[in-house]
Amino acid sequence: MAEPANPQHSRLKDAPRWDAKDPCPAVVADEGLLHLAYYRPTREDKAAVLTFWNCAGHRSGPPTSSPGAWEIAGSPWLHERRARAVEEGPEALKPLGRLRHFLFSFPESSFECLADGFSVKETPGHTPLKVATDLALETRGV
Repeated sequence: MAEPANPQHSRLKDAPRWDAKDPCPAVVADEGLLHLAYYRPTREDKAAVLTFWNCAGHRSGPPTSSPGAWEIAGSPWLHERRARAVEEGPEALKPLGRLRHFLFSFPESSFECLADGFSVKETPGHTPLKVATDLALETRGV
């Protein structure tokens, strides 16, 4: 688990803030796309969904000492993935060229993802899991 205390870590300004008491994060992944959803800090139920493109890996774990959304520059995890791909050949390395390492440290857990980037969508009135699942189905055209 990467800790965002290193100067190579920068806050993600495009990631919406989450409900500090109960973010209720949910992850739905499907063929290179990954949807991370969580509650926004509003009076009504509102979920933010971040859709990550070309997701090459994700993991979860305990929260880090620095809560928030981060991009990890000089990521050991990403370096390791690229080093393995070099051994496999140029075609294995090509899809890893634009990958970035993202870290979200919630109050009770953390989420990390290697992806090219992400987009944000906000939806009122549903749980984060339902919003992420609906968006995954919509993306697949189901």
